[in-house]
Amino acid sequence: MKKPAHGGRAVHGFRSRSEPRSTKQKILDSNEPRQRLRFAFWYSFQACRTGPSFRNPNHPTKTAKLKKPKAMTIKKKTNKSMLNLSLETANVIHTTGSVIAIISAFIAAVAGAMTFVASVVQSQHADQKIAEANSLSAIANNSAAEANQKTEELVQQNLELSIKLESERNERLRLQNSLGPRKISPETALKLMEDLKGLGNSSIRLKIARNEEEVEKYAAQIFLILKMAGIPTTAQKTHTISSGSNTGVQAVFFNGPESEKIESIFRESGVFSRILRPKIDASNQDGFGFNTSEITAVITVFPKDHVLP
Repeated sequence: MKKPAHGGRAVHGFRSRSEPRSTKQKILDSNEPRQRLRFAFWYSFQACRTGPSFRNPNHPTKTAKLKKPKAMTIKKKTNKSMLNLSLETANVIHTTGSVIAIISAFIAAVAGAMTFVASVVQSQHADQKIAEANSLSAIANNSAAEANQKTEELVQQNLELSIKLESERNERLRLQNSLGPRKISPETALKLMEDLKGLGNSSIRLKIARNEEEVEKYAAQIFLILKMAGIPTTAQKTHTISSGSNTGVQAVFFNGPESEKIESIFRESGVFSRILRPKIDASNQDGFGFNTSEITAVITVFPKDHVLP
């Protein structure tokens, strides 16, 4: 047994046989921190290695060896009862199995045939449904086409009715205007004044053929337009009218200044019902009672719808 390097008692596994003190007591009685640390380390190591034999003083110090568990063997039990069948029994079992297999095959074939027939019937019903749907779609398309045609006819009828109503309204307005006094619209009056400006070298005579209020008012409208345009105009009442029935407004043009331009303007205005230009030569130059080369036109206002006697 070796002595320790620090000169103390001999230690066998850090424990003296003469002093059966426990290792824990040795650690507690040691004054050197280094020695106490060595004992603590050794104590911990032995406790982990030997288990309860080190912690219990009365337990033997030898480490118990664990016995290896025996390998478990599973014995296979063979059931030999099926192998002890007789030949007759085996034949019966074989015959029964074959019959069952045949019946199963027959049932499978019947099931397949039934499935095929059912699929064919379903396909036929599906085709019938598709045909019915196509027929209904065609009927719906025909109905839509008929509805569109009826709509177009209604639109055409409405258009024709609108045209007819507009025509009747215009006719009604015309009748109202024919019953009421004649008037020149402001648009027409403004256009005449604009077109006649700058033609002041001309000379126009305005005659009133009937001593009536409506004729005089309409003649006054024409006279005012000519004056506003700067056309020299003279007005006079006369009852010397040539034979025949005359209504409306008549303009007779002669060879006076600006006669052709004023004639074109009067024709475009729509105010004059008759515009004439007699043929003038040396034989009838003085037959009008004035010099035709100085007078541009003579405007005569007749009654609206009265026939002169």
